[in-house]
Formats: sequence, structure tokens, C-alpha cells
Amino acid sequence: MAKKVLNLLHIIIYKRTHLHHLLHTHTVDTEPPVILGCPDDITASADPQTSGTTVVWSEPTATDNSGSVTLTSRTHEPGSFFPSGRTTVAYTFEDENANVASCVFGVNVLEGSQLNWSL
Repeated sequence: MAKKVLNLLHIIIYKRTHLHHLLHTHTVDTEPPVILGCPDDITASADPQTSGTTVVWSEPTATDNSGSVTLTSRTHEPGSFFPSGRTTVAYTFEDENANVASCVFGVNVLEGSQLNWSL
């Protein structure tokens, strides 16, 4: 009788452990960071002496459901000099699970005659 009880106990423990392994799930984060404050395109007038100008903006930030997000790259910083023409500015954010989000906007620096036509 003791052997049957022991065998039954072994079966119950085995099934419970096996069931626990079957029910164990792993959640994978596939949601990219959410960018806050991505600027719209910026238009500025060029200084005739330098054929460009310094442009300032508020930098975007990001949040993420994982709680951790990092600015991994940016092409320009506020206060940078921009030559006449269009320059693309990009910020890239990444969370701890390698999900990526980008903010992209343009800086348009116009010469005096171009500025009159664009208004």
C-alpha cells in the first residue's frame, strides 16, 4: 500500500511540475517608444554674410512601456548652424528591447529673395 501511495504522489508531483512548465509564458515587448514634442518643419532666413543661420528648437523626448528609453542618435543639436537650403534633422530612440522610434523634421534656410516668395 505504501508503494502505491508513493507512486501516486510521484505522479501528482510530476503532472503538477509538467503543467507548470506548460503554463509558463514569456511576454515580448514589440511596442516602440512614443516620441513627445517632435518639431514641425522649421523655416529660417539666412544671414547674407554666412549663407546660413543658427537654428534652435526644443528637443523631442520619448517614453516607453518598458520604462526605459534611450536617445541613440541625433543628426543635429539645437543651436547648430544650418546652410541655405533644406536639411533633415533626425532623432532616434530605442527601448531596452531594441524597439526603435524616430522623429524627423526639416530645417529650411532661405536666402532673402526665397524668403519673400515663401511667405
